[in-house]
Amino acid sequence: MRILALIACLVLTAGNASANIVQVTYSGTVIAGSDSTGLFGTINTSVSAYVGETFVATYVFDTSRATGIFSKTSADQNYVYGGDDFFNLSPATSAQITVHGNTYSFNPVSYSQLSGTAASVATNMQTAYARNHVNDTLLDSYIRANDLGPYTVPVSISGDFVYHVLPGQTAIGSFITAGTYVTATLDTLTISGITAAVPEASTWAMMILGFVGLGLAASRRNNRLPGGRAAI
Repeated sequence: MRILALIACLVLTAGNASANIVQVTYSGTVIAGSDSTGLFGTINTSVSAYVGETFVATYVFDTSRATGIFSKTSADQNYVYGGDDFFNLSPATSAQITVHGNTYSFNPVSYSQLSGTAASVATNMQTAYARNHVNDTLLDSYIRANDLGPYTVPVSISGDFVYHVLPGQTAIGSFITAGTYVTATLDTLTISGITAAVPEASTWAMMILGFVGLGLAASRRNNRLPGGRAAI
């Protein structure tokens, strides 16, 4: 019974293991830049050669890494931030940019931030930011609801949603590292939770039966007398 209770506990825990992990994706179109190192193509190719191509910035945040003053959850303001600059963990565990079919990834240990702020607190905006001071690599993306419309950018940083930028809104993505920088206009923001792979029910059933079988075998061995004679 104790074995079954332990397995049940593991099953329940596995389903919630990644509840705080979200993937944040901004996509848009390259409008300017330079690429002297050939990060997205041929060395010394101006990013102007990529103007009009797709720009995708992808961040993975573990919001549980930010605690205390580094985290806030409310109806009109949500954020997590941190990193080596603040002597704590960076909530962004990875960041990457894809341009011209080439992807550059880095670990934003120096500083990262994910925030959604309503107009009742400040400018209504969604922002993702990731930085590593090695080569001064920076990836920054934001969408702001300007005064031109009755626009409302989602404030949540954990709930799943897809937001499409409306005409007149400011939505910019930028990337910089040694020898390369890119600027893009953004058109879509997607935030989605990442859930750890959990075995199917049939797999769990086979595992439980296996553990029970091992437990019964061990119990029978413990109940046998020396010489292989069963206890009376």
